[in-house]
Amino acid sequence: MKREGREPGRRWVLPAQLLASAAILTLLLREAEPAVVWEALSQADLRWVAVATLTKMASLTLHELRLWVAFTPSSIGSATASGTTSSSSLRP
Repeated sequence: MKREGREPGRRWVLPAQLLASAAILTLLLREAEPAVVWEALSQADLRWVAVATLTKMASLTLHELRLWVAFTPSSIGSATASGTTSSSSLRP
């Protein structure tokens, strides 16, 4: 049964993304040295680890939100219009 509004080829996008993510994660974990990582974490100040983790999470959230807003079909026209307006306002 075909879902309405969904292209047939799109059903492979999510599995392909998950497979690519798993492959990259596998490669990264092969290169990592778990003993060295745990040694560094055991000597680190956990407050700074928490601050760094929360800062990175906030940064990634804002980045993804910006991309979502930029690529939402209803916002493309307004983003282009505001970009054109702001760039033309910089001209002397």
